[in-house]
Amino acid sequence: MLRRIDLRGFKSFAGSMALEFGPGLNVIVGPNGSGKSNLAEAIVWAMGEQRAGKLRASGMSDVVFSGGADRPAAGMAEVRLTMVDEEPADIGRPAEVEVTRRITRAGDAGYRLNGANCRLLDVHEALALRGLGPEALAVIRQGQVEAVCASRPGDIRAILEEAAGVALSRRRRRRAESRLEKVAERLDRARDLQGELEDRRASLQRQAQAAERAVELDRALEVAHDHARRAAAHTASRALDAARAAHAAAGAVRAERDAD
Repeated sequence: MLRRIDLRGFKSFAGSMALEFGPGLNVIVGPNGSGKSNLAEAIVWAMGEQRAGKLRASGMSDVVFSGGADRPAAGMAEVRLTMVDEEPADIGRPAEVEVTRRITRAGDAGYRLNGANCRLLDVHEALALRGLGPEALAVIRQGQVEAVCASRPGDIRAILEEAAGVALSRRRRRRAESRLEKVAERLDRARDLQGELEDRRASLQRQAQAAERAVELDRALEVAHDHARRAAAHTASRALDAARAAHAAAGAVRAERDAD
């Protein structure tokens, strides 16, 4: 299934290196310290391993080549895996997939799937279609066989489900259930907010009605004041006319008296 691995700046692989794997059993032989374990860890790292302890490192930036006597430290580490199906795919997956992981010494990291930027989740799902994943025994390290043989039935079942691709469906179901739970929580909150807004709406509606009534009363009061002012002006005008007539009559009486 693994056809090719390209490494650059990963652990002891300072420069660029590519390994081609043919069909059947492939063996890498070398003395202690030649980098055989680093090669296996490069595969695990490219598949999305997030635990630095599984890579014999204190942090993810430690996988970048740290330099040597004749070589400067690398600025980044990159591993690209090319996997192919030996038999035609029957579940709608591509016959070849290329997974790339990169990290810089500053800690900037990224994934690429078939040459396009992607998320770690996309890498996990693409690998899960081929029976690979965080819990699958795609890479068995020294001493791990005994641990697998001594595993509990539940752990062995998880390994088998991962290899059979069942775990992918379960993870998708858990994510869907988690999303539904979040949607349900938001819906409950929206309903509570709707109830609060309904109460506020009723109160605001009463206040609006009272404001409208106050405006109507102000208009009616203004009309009444206008009528009162007009009536007072009319009364004053009539009183003025009467006073003028009385003044004229008194003037006439006085003139008669003055003539007498």
